[in-house]
Amino acid sequence: SCGFFAVFGLEETVVWVNKPSPEAKVFYAFPKHANEPMFPGGKVVKALIGLQNNGKSNFIVDNIEGGLRYPMDYNYVIHNFTSFRYGREVAPGVTQTFLYMFVPSEQLAGGSRTFSLVMSLNYRGE
Repeated sequence: SCGFFAVFGLEETVVWVNKPSPEAKVFYAFPKHANEPMFPGGKVVKALIGLQNNGKSNFIVDNIEGGLRYPMDYNYVIHNFTSFRYGREVAPGVTQTFLYMFVPSEQLAGGSRTFSLVMSLNYRGE
């Protein structure tokens, strides 16, 4: 079987500010791949990404995007995935979960190469 080895990582990107909000907690899960270190090439992979708002004002989730990166240099993008736009408010004291789906290329599957998966949840304060 072919697949991708992925280092699961989640980047938080705050629009207008270069660091994540201390009032936000982000978490993720791969329901169909919870105990697997590889994703199948050419098949849809579903990720659930949650944002918990521990602050006193709304957050707005603009989009989620992802891709495979070279593990030795995250600036080197191997494969970009679709950016999903949400435009959803997350009120104070609320946790909201977002579905993000992507399809790793079959051409990159197999072999001894490993890639890091990076997903970015782009949100901003209201």
